[in-house]
Amino acid sequence: MRVSQQRNTFSLTEDGIQEEFGVNHVGHFLLTKLLLPKIKASQPAQIVNVSSSAPLIVEGVIEFEKLNDPNAQEPAQRYALSKLANGLFANELNKRYLEGEQVYVDSLHPGIVNINMMKRNDFSLPETYIANSISPEDGAITTLYCATSPEIQEKNYRGRYFVPFGIEGEKYSYLDDDDLAKRLWEFTENLINEKLSQK
Repeated sequence: MRVSQQRNTFSLTEDGIQEEFGVNHVGHFLLTKLLLPKIKASQPAQIVNVSSSAPLIVEGVIEFEKLNDPNAQEPAQRYALSKLANGLFANELNKRYLEGEQVYVDSLHPGIVNINMMKRNDFSLPETYIANSISPEDGAITTLYCATSPEIQEKNYRGRYFVPFGIEGEKYSYLDDDDLAKRLWEFTENLINEKLSQK
């Protein structure tokens, strides 16, 4: 999704969706659903959702009615909520479509990766936080593990949360909120249907 204006503290996608939520969650949700018949036809398969440790700082849960309110959350909070959505989506996808299938959906935190966003420091991160970042190459390890390791299928890892480097991590509290996952799914489907109907 392209952003409709220059990057600042609050932006919308060209479809009018809060940037972090649209780019980090809605686009991936739609792409995965569109690809799901092909993925199921080619099983065994693994679907990987790149989340973050950012949801550890989530204050409250996703307030769907306030997503497009520029005054509702700080930038770091919007990012954290969008990354929480990645993990919730992985869990709900397993339950809705993949029980009994050989398709394994998990989420992960790749680590604090030293990328351009870190250099720009949009979130006013402390220098010590940035100093402890890892290279993009190391940041890819956990994603590659979840996408390619035969252990995912052998150990029937579904709805798990992994941290560097390919280790199962402790889930943050909201990640096991089944009701929130269900509401997120229904909200996202309705949002996509509404936006597509306007095309």
